[in-house]
Amino acid sequence: MEQCILVEGRADVLQVAPLVQQSVCIIQTNGTISEVALEQLVEPYAHLELFTLFDADYTGDVLRKLMDRLYSECTHLYIDEADKAVECTPRRTLYTLLQNASIRVKDERDNATMDES
Repeated sequence: MEQCILVEGRADVLQVAPLVQQSVCIIQTNGTISEVALEQLVEPYAHLELFTLFDADYTGDVLRKLMDRLYSECTHLYIDEADKAVECTPRRTLYTLLQNASIRVKDERDNATMDES
């Protein structure tokens, strides 16, 4: 594993996992989380290239600020505010977002779930 994406919940994992290669780790915060708990959750993956993919809401903003404080080298990926939540963002849009961030995505031709949301 070389890359790790942090998302908020299980529905986000289910939306993102079909798009990325197995070598990409996805971990979930389960929504709002304390600074100590977030550090304990992320620490085993701190040696990887870290990305955040949180909802476009208050909780997502709080999590991004926590990650900046704890892991300033992480890269934040932002969904369109119109989509509001990662789980509601079309997979094709997420695929493009992940690909543009140089995250190891599956070959688009091999991804049968691309048009599902």
